[in-house]
Amino acid sequence: MGKVKFKEGQPVQALSGRYCDAEFRTLANGQTIVHLWKPTTVVERCVAEIQSRMGDIRDATDQRRAIEKRVAGLYKKYRKLTSNEAEQSKYILQAYFNTRRRLPSRDTGNQIALQYEESS
Repeated sequence: MGKVKFKEGQPVQALSGRYCDAEFRTLANGQTIVHLWKPTTVVERCVAEIQSRMGDIRDATDQRRAIEKRVAGLYKKYRKLTSNEAEQSKYILQAYFNTRRRLPSRDTGNQIALQYEESS
């Protein structure tokens, strides 16, 4: 577990939700803490990769469930092609980014700068 300090003057001073390999929680006192976790399944790794390519961390956390649902459907489709998890991930990510639907934001101008502080 660690504490998050947002840079002064940023529009966002609180964050809650999962982003890539971190889970953010904003406490009642306004302090934000983060728990790091390691994705263990193909679906979790693909969702983390998709979120990392998104430009806005808030959009990524807000859209996590929708991304996860889409990736789970693609996993069901491609898991029978190969038992190699790396290849499954490759197929899922290619299918996800090559669809004609509107993809999540990739605008890199709105990223939130975070500083991690270890706590004991």
